[in-house]
Amino acid sequence: MATIHIKHEDHYLIVSVSGELTAQEMTEFVYDCFSGVSTKDIIWDLTDATAILASHADMKRLALAVEDVLTKENQKCSKCAFVGDTAAKLNFLRMYSILADLYITRRKHVVFDSFDDAREWISSDKGAVQAPSASEHNTWWLSAKDMA
Repeated sequence: MATIHIKHEDHYLIVSVSGELTAQEMTEFVYDCFSGVSTKDIIWDLTDATAILASHADMKRLALAVEDVLTKENQKCSKCAFVGDTAAKLNFLRMYSILADLYITRRKHVVFDSFDDAREWISSDKGAVQAPSASEHNTWWLSAKDMA
C-alpha cells in the first residue's frame, strides 16, 4: 500500500508517492483527489515509491480515468511531469506517458529523472501548447529532449 501526499505550490500540484503503488490506488486517487481541483499542472514524484504494480490494461484505465476527470472539470490544456529515479520506474513512466498522450487530449506528459528539472518545466512556458485537433491526436508526442 502506498502513501500519497499532495502539496499545492504556485500554480501546480506535487503528488509524492512512497511505498508500493497499485493501479487501483492510482485510479481511486485520480477520482477522489483531482475532482474539483482547479490546479491543472501536476508533478508526480515517484522517487520514493518502492514498486509500481500496474499492467498495460491498468495504465490504459488510469489514462481514461484522468481524461474523464479532466472532461468533467472542463479543464484546459495542462502539463504533467513524472519523476522517477530508477530505470524501472522511468521505463514504466515512459510507457504510461505514451498511453496517456493517446487517450488524454488536454495534457502534455513528460518524464524526468530529476525533480528539479520537472519543477523547472512545469513552472516554465515550455510545452504550453493547445490540445491537438482530432486528426493530430494519435501522433501528438513530446519528449523531454524536445523541452530542452
